[in-house]
Amino acid sequence: MVVNKFNTIRKNIGAFMAQIPGKIALTADMWKSKFTNDAFLGLTVHYIDQKWKLQNFLLDIISFTKWHTGINIATSINNKKLWLLLQLIYNELAMIVCERTLEQQLITQLDSQNFRHYRCAAHILNLAAQQGLEMISDEVIKVQELINKIKYSIVISDQLKNLCSYTKITYLRPEFDCKMRWNSTFNMLRKLEKMWRGMQLLAVENKEIQNLMPTNNKWKIIKDTLTVLEPLEKATVYLSAARYPTIADVQFVFLGILDYLNDLIGSEEFSQNELASFINQKIDNYWKYIDE
Repeated sequence: MVVNKFNTIRKNIGAFMAQIPGKIALTADMWKSKFTNDAFLGLTVHYIDQKWKLQNFLLDIISFTKWHTGINIATSINNKKLWLLLQLIYNELAMIVCERTLEQQLITQLDSQNFRHYRCAAHILNLAAQQGLEMISDEVIKVQELINKIKYSIVISDQLKNLCSYTKITYLRPEFDCKMRWNSTFNMLRKLEKMWRGMQLLAVENKEIQNLMPTNNKWKIIKDTLTVLEPLEKATVYLSAARYPTIADVQFVFLGILDYLNDLIGSEEFSQNELASFINQKIDNYWKYIDE
């Protein structure tokens, strides 16, 4: 019944889309089934109706068996000939979230239309932060070894918990970082910072922990790195939580981050000017595009 209804609606979707009064946006999202491990690509149409209400509907779901690259995504969409539906639209497509390959293919198929391609803002922040963290990879690896030692030892974990209670600081369960989520590295380092006094006392009692503790110079690098990454983490949470983040939201967030990083770059006492400058350049490259 559901499939039949979907097919019926799909036949009329071209005529329906032609009635949309203004611009539309296409967004692409991929996910994997927890039960079968099959991957799917979903395409959603977003638009503002005649009553100025934001609306959306599912355009199609495509079974995906290839690597999740931009070219493969574009090819899969193009093979479905979805552009045949789009040919019925007489308004301007202003935004499409996919890779440039699909953008160029759609421009070729619909040479009378204009397209703008905006990448996922949270993904841009992730790439900038990930590449920035590579600059302090030695310090991060050292912290990973430290956290690993604590997490997998009940005795050491209990020692740290008791020392945190003694120093009247909140014990935070050690957290591993995940390469696919840069803010997990941020959270790992932030927890270490919040329990730093307890960690110092633990190092006095435990020789293995003492050997894994960052030196004073390394610790300053970590703390200054957290200072650089903090606005990116807040921006990631904000944009990821928003149901409909707009270009205006992204512009506001990115401009705030750029101003913040520029202040850090100009500080002579700050140890991570190079990191701040590197991330600033990565974000600025994308900012120039969305600021047009």
